[in-house]
Formats: sequence, structure tokens, C-alpha cells
Amino acid sequence: MAAYPPYWDDDGSGGHCLRRAEWLTSDGKVLAVSDYEKRSKYLSFVSRFRAPCISSHWEFLLRPLVLHHSDEDGPVRYRQIEYHRMPLLA
Repeated sequence: MAAYPPYWDDDGSGGHCLRRAEWLTSDGKVLAVSDYEKRSKYLSFVSRFRAPCISSHWEFLLRPLVLHHSDEDGPVRYRQIEYHRMPLLA
């Protein structure tokens, strides 16, 4: 599952991404939802930091870690170190 969309389709959905990803509890409650369609979020982040932004459902999963180039507070900061043309967290 992609950590961020590498491009957007004409309909505004993230390219090479699921239309929607959700983390669910065992009883079906939604904990986090992807935000691949928020093109301006990703483009403004990469323009500001020259680094990819992580989708909201991955941010949720990785907490309490926070992305190095974010304004969030957290006990441990991380960066993606894989090749920039491979938009995956594995």
C-alpha cells in the first residue's frame, strides 16, 4: 500500500493508490482513513521540504513516531530513506 501518491488522475484520485484505505477495529469502527485525494497537501509539503508527505492512515499507524519534516510534536522523528521513486512503506 502506497505511503503517498506519485501523481493524481484526472478525477482527482491518487495514482497508484487505493481509492480509499481504512484501518478498522475488530468491531468495524474506523480508526483512520487515507487522504490520497488531497493533492494540495502533498504538493505543498514536497515543495516546502523536498521530501514526500505520508498519507494520514500511515501517520496514524506510525504514531507516536512523527515525520521529521512535520510541525507535529512526538518523541521520535523519522524520515523515509528508500529511493524517492519507490513510494512505499514496507
